Amino acid sequence: MIENLKADAEKYAKMHHLDSAAAEHKRNSTGNGGGETNWENQALMPLFRSKRAKTLGLLLGIRRNLHESGFVYTSVESLKKTLETTNGRHAIRQLVRLVKSEHVGVDMMDIIICGAVAPYNTLLGGKLVCMMLTSPEVVGFYRTRYGKKASIIASSMKGEKVVRTPNLVLLATTSLYGVGSSQYNRVRVPVAEVGGSGDARLEYVELGESLGFGSYHISMATIDYLETLMPRGSVKRKVNSIFGEGVNPLMRKLRDGLTHVGLPADQLLLHGNKRVVYAIPLAKNFREVLLGVDLKPKYHLSLARAEEHSAMVGAFWRKRWLAGRITRPGLLDEVAKHTLSYPIKHGARVQLPAEEDELL
Repeated sequence: MIENLKADAEKYAKMHHLDSAAAEHKRNSTGNGGGETNWENQALMPLFRSKRAKTLGLLLGIRRNLHESGFVYTSVESLKKTLETTNGRHAIRQLVRLVKSEHVGVDMMDIIICGAVAPYNTLLGGKLVCMMLTSPEVVGFYRTRYGKKASIIASSMKGEKVVRTPNLVLLATTSLYGVGSSQYNRVRVPVAEVGGSGDARLEYVELGESLGFGSYHISMATIDYLETLMPRGSVKRKVNSIFGEGVNPLMRKLRDGLTHVGLPADQLLLHGNKRVVYAIPLAKNFREVLLGVDLKPKYHLSLARAEEHSAMVGAFWRKRWLAGRITRPGLLDEVAKHTLSYPIKHGARVQLPAEEDELL
């Protein structure tokens, strides 16, 4: 059965690569065809038939390995016996990874752009922004935004609407440069100072560095050429920018395109500019929530008093960062130079090219 499922997964993956039907995927998953999303039709498409067969085969393989390793009954003794075998440990790792993947997609969020425009950057407004992201108001906004939304991949796999309760317990981000971040460094908010209890802190915890892979050093012209060169028709095209195919479609497209023209993709995509990776826990039991052990998060700050906590975070920023900053000689004069009155001189203003009549 497992071998049959693997064969089915490969067969339908090839069918998807040959005819991705991107417009049909988008129409089905967003309901653009009129009315509610037809998840049953979505489930019958080759992409999700392949994913379903692959996942089911993986689960059956995990179950077989656990049984063969002695984990027949849910007891401490059975678990210890299983962990003594290579196949048992491998099966448990696979199972934990599957469980974690279900929760990371809804209970964890990346901070993509975070900072302050002029003149607030001079006043360390960036630290205020990243501190405000730890407020329970953000957790509330997140729940409101996604609380009733169907999970596209899970619903497409099952063939009917699947709604997962979003419990935002962890934020993550990276520094702009590889030498650390002046914005995220030393951002530590004692929860007792902002209306919480205990000695915990809301902070940007440095986890390490990224490997230095990326695409920012590759021009748009190169990307367009590779996109055009990627084969269609009888030769499979792996990346079609369809939700559910996998993460970071641009990187996967570049990797496939560079390989197709005979260039070393790994070497060319390794720009070497590493980034510092930060994690920001919002709940005491964020690990347990992300692993599916706990169903309810234990937040450091109460959602019922979200606005009050936000006000306290702002007050803490004023005391910790702003009060000392504005005493610097000349700083407020620099801030005052950013004006919205004519002639406008503001650091956050986008400078447009001069009109021809202005040059005369």
